[in-house]
Amino acid sequence: MILVAPALAQAVLFSKPSQFAGKVLVVEDGGYRILRFHDQGHDSEQSRCEVKRPTYLVHEYTRLQLLGLTFLEKPPERILVIGLGGASLTKALHGLYPMARVDSVEIDPVVVEAARKFFFYREGPRVRTFVQDARQYVRQTRERYDIVFLDAFDGLDVPEVLRTQQFYRDVASLLCSEGSVVVANLHRNSDTYASDRNTLASVFGQTCAFAGVGNVLLVNRLRPGSCDILEAAARLAPEYDLVRYARMRDDSDWDRTAPLVTGS
Repeated sequence: MILVAPALAQAVLFSKPSQFAGKVLVVEDGGYRILRFHDQGHDSEQSRCEVKRPTYLVHEYTRLQLLGLTFLEKPPERILVIGLGGASLTKALHGLYPMARVDSVEIDPVVVEAARKFFFYREGPRVRTFVQDARQYVRQTRERYDIVFLDAFDGLDVPEVLRTQQFYRDVASLLCSEGSVVVANLHRNSDTYASDRNTLASVFGQTCAFAGVGNVLLVNRLRPGSCDILEAAARLAPEYDLVRYARMRDDSDWDRTAPLVTGS
């Protein structure tokens, strides 16, 4: 996520201690609502919502995640988002595919409370929230998904238990078919970036990378496949100019000898 400096002019709408994030804050600033974690003296921005357009994706990395949809052979019917935050991605996906079921898994009940109260997050038969450890959810659920988005952060990093080889295998077991997609959001400057790339590659047969500012979006499939993502991007969510993002393919190298994160 994004490390930020405190701003005195912002109005604090919500402040509540969290066993997972130190303190969860919601502030309003110039027509935006911002979800922040305050932990160990640092503020990190987790989500940002434009009040007048609550389903609009403000941050670049959230728009990059939509590229995962262009790899699907048909529109998704079942979508899983791991990590709710301010529900920006979940709301956008529901807006794009109102007949699909969008499930979100979030370990922190304080985050879910903030999303419901301040970020226009509304659940229903096709939008569900599971307040649960993602590891438990993926191991216990009988649901199957066309696409899974991995976007859980405990501040600036992905929790180690959610970036292990075993966790990725468990996520892969939820996919409807070999053409289904797993989208992973990583920080390029993280000390674990190379290990995360290698760990994902050890589970999935195909990984395509797209680079944003500080973030790398990885689209993973169990088997290699081909698709015209530029054509698909031109049709999907034209307000974001996804063709521009689709051209941000990242072919830069990384340390392929970095150790796998095995986990349990």
